Amino acid sequence: MGVVQRIMMFGGSAMIGFGQGFQPVCGFNYGARLYHRVKEGFWFSVKVTFVLLLAVSAAGFAWAPQLVSIFRDDPEVIAIGTAALRFQCVTFCLQKLGGHGQYVSADHGPDGSGHLYGGGPAGCSLSPPCGSWP
Repeated sequence: MGVVQRIMMFGGSAMIGFGQGFQPVCGFNYGARLYHRVKEGFWFSVKVTFVLLLAVSAAGFAWAPQLVSIFRDDPEVIAIGTAALRFQCVTFCLQKLGGHGQYVSADHGPDGSGHLYGGGPAGCSLSPPCGSWP
């Protein structure tokens, strides 16, 4: 799974970089009370990153065995990694949409909603297993 996460981080890093570029634009326009520009900027960044991640997902799905074999040459690891990478690629475009919501929420004041929104998915998926450990 570490191999799959390394591969998926290429597309994830691009989305994070695009979102970090959007965040100051969002903050400036929100502070200037230009809410229509915040909305336009949000939907523009969502559309651009969706298309970018769709292309990355399609490439990852098509070349999954070759990408996994760059990191490991064990046939069993390649088989498991290929399946995991393809599953990850199917939902990759939708996973990153929440990041833009976090960027918008983080700019709207010190109430912490952006941090709660951003940490929610990790907390929901990681807290139950950690809480069940002895």
